Amino acid sequence: MSARPAKRPRVETDDDDDGFTGSRSRIAKRPRRRIAKRPRRKEIDSLIADLDDNDCRDLLHQAATAHPDVLMSIRAVLRALNARAVSTDVWGFEWQTDDVWKLLNVTWSKESASRQLESAGYVENAIIYDIEHIRDHAAKPSASLGTKVNGLEGLRKIGETVLTSSNPLAHEIQKRSQWDTSLIDTMTKIVDAMTYEEQKEICLWDDGDGHWQNKMNELATLSMRMQHRCFKGLVGVISTLQRWMWEEEEEEEDEEDESEDCDEDDDHDEVDHARRRSRRRLEAAMRHHLAFECMGRDDEEEQNEEYQSEGFDEDDDQDDGEDENDDAVAQPGHEREGQISFHQRLFCQ
Repeated sequence: MSARPAKRPRVETDDDDDGFTGSRSRIAKRPRRRIAKRPRRKEIDSLIADLDDNDCRDLLHQAATAHPDVLMSIRAVLRALNARAVSTDVWGFEWQTDDVWKLLNVTWSKESASRQLESAGYVENAIIYDIEHIRDHAAKPSASLGTKVNGLEGLRKIGETVLTSSNPLAHEIQKRSQWDTSLIDTMTKIVDAMTYEEQKEICLWDDGDGHWQNKMNELATLSMRMQHRCFKGLVGVISTLQRWMWEEEEEEEDEEDESEDCDEDDDHDEVDHARRRSRRRLEAAMRHHLAFECMGRDDEEEQNEEYQSEGFDEDDDQDDGEDENDDAVAQPGHEREGQISFHQRLFCQ
């Protein structure tokens, strides 16, 4: 094997005044590159002010072609401008509400009962088409508050028309509305697209005939008293719209609890605060549930069906003494007509 060649010794140059070798001295003495400072916003504004619109478009086109992030920024600004332009438009839906009323009360009113029942499918599809038209314009976050309010009011009028019409065609539509959820689904989408402030504003909106939330409560009461339970999800829509009421009550009660519990121990304070909060939520839920339950159970036949399903015989109870009647009042679910239940006495004050 041949021997490994020895390394060539380094040769010091005459210009190594600082003690470094030739290569390192050249690197050390190389002049530093100056980093250009970013122009300030004022300087950029002054430069852009001297350009005309055509020059700005050309420069922006070159920047968007060379840099994809500039193109993305342009698209984002255009989307924001389009959404802002759409939100200023207010759509009205009087034509859709009038069309539903005319279909149920005018168009087929002079026809025979059998002919009205034959046209129920066509009328149902026409009502669903009107509801979908409202959904396409009002059930999106970019819609204006006026469009959302008009959409919910139009849907409320459509539901009221379906419930208050009293011909064979209307009765058939009421039957079909038990399983058709297009109206409730559209209401839910519009409410979900609204902000907290918009939900509060529409609940307190008064057109001269009272607050809008009272009209919705009347519609829910009417649907519960119908022979066919129509629009079953209406109570859930009202609960979502009125959640700001419960949140404000909780905030006020929390402030009162904090002022009352300031002198108590920290360990007991956290436990008591959690218990009170859970109790308030339970009471609020019971009040809300029983309010609609009381409104929808005025029919005596529905009460008799509940008694039979729970194993309660009304004839046997008439033979019992007064003490047993008092016990029946104290037990939830065994109330007589005209008597108030245990839960109602607690939460329906």
